[in-house]
Amino acid sequence: MQVTVVYSSKYGSTKRYAEELHRRHPGALLELKDFRPKSLRGDVVVFFAPIYAFGLLNLSTLERDISRMQGKKVAIFCVGASNYNKKEFRRLYRQHFDGPLKDVPAFYGRGAWQRDKMTRMDKVLLRLNYQTIKNKHKDKLQPWEEEFLTIYGKNWDWVDFSYLDALEEWLKARDPFDD
Repeated sequence: MQVTVVYSSKYGSTKRYAEELHRRHPGALLELKDFRPKSLRGDVVVFFAPIYAFGLLNLSTLERDISRMQGKKVAIFCVGASNYNKKEFRRLYRQHFDGPLKDVPAFYGRGAWQRDKMTRMDKVLLRLNYQTIKNKHKDKLQPWEEEFLTIYGKNWDWVDFSYLDALEEWLKARDPFDD
């Protein structure tokens, strides 16, 4: 099995997961800007995409190009700062994975929170989010909001390659119609 790993990473966590999968499954490792569906080799393509408050970064590229990857096994690995929450991840999946992506499996890994590397706009958006959450009554806070209040203003790194285990299981699974 030859795996093509395609990633976009704003602050580095997503790239770290992509590099680790590439280390385990040598093949092509491409930044999204260098990705060309016509030049794909191998039978598996895994996209690594960071999650931000507004959704998944660069998902539109996969939506546009999925039809050009006929015969390839395709998955996406999402990386976010929040602790994994199955209900929330399912909501995100339903929101973003429709149309041509409705059958693409998605996996999750926790990334990092690197305030010192954030853009000015990211910091402004986080500050607004912080103010909104801070003003909520404690009984009304979601678990991720409680955690957000404790980590705001600090750097954290939750990258854990064991998050790749579910993706590894998917990679090993054989389609019953494969030769």
